[in-house]
Amino acid sequence: MKITQFLIAVLILFTLSVTSTVFGAELKLAVGVVSVENIFSKIEEPFEKETGIKLVYDHKGLGANEVFEKVDKSQVDGGAVGGSFDVLMGLMKEKHYPVADPTIYKTKVIGGDRVIVVLNKSVKVKSLSANQLVDVFTGTAKSWKDVGGNDLPIKIGRTDKLVGTERFFRISALQGKEFTKDVKTLDDGSKLQEWLMATPGAIVIGPAGFENPKVNKPEQPDIKRPITFFTKGIPSENVQKLLRFIVENGDKYHIIR
Repeated sequence: MKITQFLIAVLILFTLSVTSTVFGAELKLAVGVVSVENIFSKIEEPFEKETGIKLVYDHKGLGANEVFEKVDKSQVDGGAVGGSFDVLMGLMKEKHYPVADPTIYKTKVIGGDRVIVVLNKSVKVKSLSANQLVDVFTGTAKSWKDVGGNDLPIKIGRTDKLVGTERFFRISALQGKEFTKDVKTLDDGSKLQEWLMATPGAIVIGPAGFENPKVNKPEQPDIKRPITFFTKGIPSENVQKLLRFIVENGDKYHIIR
C-alpha cells in the first residue's frame, strides 16, 4: 500500500513538473467572437507548442465593449476585437464608458474579417444589394418577397456579444441608419447561429466564420474590417511574441488580411 501511494505521489509530481515545463508562462486575454473565429481558434495550439506560453481566456466570445473594459481595468494582458481602435472608441462613447486618454493604449492590426449576412436555408434569395440590406435591417422590408425572395416573414437575430460588429455594419452598410427594433436577441454567437439554422425566414449579421453549408449566404457587398489587438501601455514581452507569431504565420493558418 505504501509503495503504491509513493508511486502515485511521484507520478503527480512528475505530471506537475512536465506541465510547468511545457507552459512556463501564461497570457490572459479578452477576445471577441470575431477574433476567436478568425484568429485564436487557428493559432492557439501551434503558438503554445512553439513558445511554451499558455493562452488563458477571460472568456471566449466577449462583446467588444466588454473586451475594452477588461483591458482598461488591467484584468487581462491584452484584448482583440473586430474593427479599428477608433471604431471601438466610438462604441465606448455610445456606451457612456469614460476613456480619459485613448493614447495610452497600444494597438496592432493582427488580421482581417469580412462582416457578412447569412440566412436560414428556407430563404430563397440569391443576392442582396446595399439598398436591399438597408430595407431589411431598418424594417422597411417585412417579407423576403419584398427583396426578390419567397413569401416568408423576415426575422432578424442579434446578440450583444456582436455589438461592435453591428455598429460597424450600421456605419458601413446601412449608411448610418438605425436598426429596426423588431429583432430577436440571443445570449451569444453560438446561440445566435443555432437560432438562425432553426428559424425559417431568419437573417443575422456576423463574422466570416458564420458561413457554413447549413446556412444561405447570398451574394452581397464586400464589407471588410481589421481585427485589432490592444494593450493598456507597452505590451509585455510575451504579448509581443504572440503578435509576432500571428503576423509571421498568418498565411500558414489562413488568417484573413
